[in-house]
Amino acid sequence: MLMFLMQDFNEPINGYRYMHDSAVNNLPKDSDLFLAKRNEAYQKYEILLELEKLFSPIFSKPPITNQ
Repeated sequence: MLMFLMQDFNEPINGYRYMHDSAVNNLPKDSDLFLAKRNEAYQKYEILLELEKLFSPIFSKPPITNQ
C-alpha cells in the first residue's frame, strides 16, 4: 500500500497512464483532452438522468402487502 501512495501518478502503470481529477482540473479549458473529459462527464450525467426517469416510478411505488 505504501508503494502505491508513493507512486508518481504521471508514470504509466501496467502500460496505462492514469490521471488524477486535479490533473484534469489543471488542463487548459480549450484543450482537446479537457473538452473530451467534459463531454464524457456530460454524457454520463445524461445517462444517469434517463435512468432516474426510468426507475423513479418503480421505486416510488408503495410496497405491496398481503392482507
